[in-house]
Amino acid sequence: MKKVVFKILTILLIVSFNSCEEKIKTFKLTLSEGVYIVSNTPLDKNAIPENVQVTVFVNSPEKMMLESFKVNNKEEKLKDGYFSFIMTKPISISAKFIKFYTLTLSDDVFIENPKNLNTKYVIEGQEITLKTEFKGGPAIESFFQDSTLSENIDYYIEDEKMYARATFKMTEDYSVNIKFSDSVSVPPIFAYEIDEDEVTLGRREVVLEYGNVFIPEFVTSIGDEAFRESQNLVSVEIPNSVKSIGDRAFAGCNLINIEIPDSVIELGGGVFSCCSLSSINIPNSVMNIREYTFFECENLSSINIPDSVINIGECAFQECENLSSINIPDSVLNIGGYAFQECLNLSSIIIPDSVSYIGEYAFNNTPWLDNKIASAPNKLVIINDCT
Repeated sequence: MKKVVFKILTILLIVSFNSCEEKIKTFKLTLSEGVYIVSNTPLDKNAIPENVQVTVFVNSPEKMMLESFKVNNKEEKLKDGYFSFIMTKPISISAKFIKFYTLTLSDDVFIENPKNLNTKYVIEGQEITLKTEFKGGPAIESFFQDSTLSENIDYYIEDEKMYARATFKMTEDYSVNIKFSDSVSVPPIFAYEIDEDEVTLGRREVVLEYGNVFIPEFVTSIGDEAFRESQNLVSVEIPNSVKSIGDRAFAGCNLINIEIPDSVIELGGGVFSCCSLSSINIPNSVMNIREYTFFECENLSSINIPDSVINIGECAFQECENLSSINIPDSVLNIGGYAFQECLNLSSIIIPDSVSYIGEYAFNNTPWLDNKIASAPNKLVIINDCT
């Protein structure tokens, strides 16, 4: 009898124990890289008992910061890097990180955009605009001396000060150490005359460090004699913001290369006189080639006169000794006196029927006058004896 009772009790205990085991539920906890369980007792991520409190800690990899933290695809917030919850169902936790870099600024460089940027933690790809006050002189090539980063340097005037700025994206740690050009100058702040939205590069105020000059895009006109007799000047980069170039602006320079943008509608008298230009294109926005424009440009051998030009002024090409041919477009109505005088190699020229006036001595002492006088148009109303 005792044996029977003992067996029955054993069976009941086994059944009871198995019944308790079946009541304890467990759930799986899935963690992404950088997320760790914090617990005093070991926990199996694949079988965490129901109603157990779990705390996880997010540890960002080196040079990475947390971009998002999600629990079962729902955005959650961490407290000092920790997050706690009760296991009531399977949980999936994901942490997404983004790379960051450090930007080190010198005392004379400031962040224009974005405002209030934490320079110790700048996320990868963040677009940043830096600025520094610039008084003129050697152009800024880069804000970063030791980097291969190539920025587009922009100059602007604000509150009677000139600034240089550059926009770039963070792709590594950067330390500002401004790199200046060893060949290009930017005119100094005192060279500009400001009248509301009009900015003129002023007369004879340009101090040249080098023979190549970059004119900022805020300039709307180049003033009279701005670069006159700048012997070191060999090239100028004129922006599309410039609408006019004043009288004798480049007279007497050793200017070899210049491109005039289509924005220019007015060229001053004698603007390129006595320069070293060998060729030049006049934009089709210009209507008048004024007096002495290319006077004594002895190296000038090629020029394009667009069909926007209606007037060629007095002495415009006088003594351009290497000019051998020229095509005058149908738009031209007047050719001023002495316009091509002493062009000693000018043997080919076609005067269109549109020309109604040729001033005195316009072609004096040119091969064309000697050999091609018969080709003059029949519509001329004034032809002086020495044309």
